[in-house]
Amino acid sequence: MVEPTDQQRFIPPECCSYLLSPDVFLVPLQDGTAQLVDLDGSFFGLSETAVRMLNGALDGNGYETVRRIAAADDVEPARVQADFGALIQTLRTKRLIRRADDPMPVISLRAAIALGLSYPVLLLLGHLPNQRLKLSALLIFARLCFSFTGWARTVEAWKKCVPATSIVLTSSSERERLIDSMDNAARSSLSNLPFIRCKERALSCWFMLHSAGVPVTLVMGVRFSPFSGHCWCEVDQQVLTDSAERCRAYTPIIRYKS
Repeated sequence: MVEPTDQQRFIPPECCSYLLSPDVFLVPLQDGTAQLVDLDGSFFGLSETAVRMLNGALDGNGYETVRRIAAADDVEPARVQADFGALIQTLRTKRLIRRADDPMPVISLRAAIALGLSYPVLLLLGHLPNQRLKLSALLIFARLCFSFTGWARTVEAWKKCVPATSIVLTSSSERERLIDSMDNAARSSLSNLPFIRCKERALSCWFMLHSAGVPVTLVMGVRFSPFSGHCWCEVDQQVLTDSAERCRAYTPIIRYKS
């Protein structure tokens, strides 16, 4: 009997494209490794080889990726293929990635729920005359939204609910007073509302300033050692909702500009 060659033994991996899940970001590190960051609070470390495999899967080039890794590392393609398949299966099981052609009924439903909840509540809260009371209500509502629909869908829903006709601030001093007021109120929630976290403070402050016509940026950052995430707001070079010193310890991975 003639033994099959490595070429004949090798069965290529699925030639389909994969996508990161909505709340997941790939954060490369300086040593060639990476972290998959789930904004709902979990992290998954990837070796340098795993990063190459994942990038190949995201590009829809799983077959060529396996070939290149096998050639570069002088390893049998079948072994690399097995590792590739195991990695993809693990990431899919953890819901960090999905196939591009996967149906998304649950994700679509959660997005619809986020928008359906956000629009009437944010419209109602917009009529509150007291700015501090409004911010407190937004903080609590943001907490509920994140619990039910996660980071990405909540932020997208709130972006769509910003009033079309924003308030026009008549002077720079009025603008500065509003910024300082929102910043101080968000920071005071640390003691007044201890269950509120940085992402609720940042999103609520961003929404109120955006609604008032202030150019503001919502920032999500990560720190690598120890690995953790953090959120804050920025107006020009001014950091809001937290200290600039603390935020400098985090590398921004996504920015939402108003």
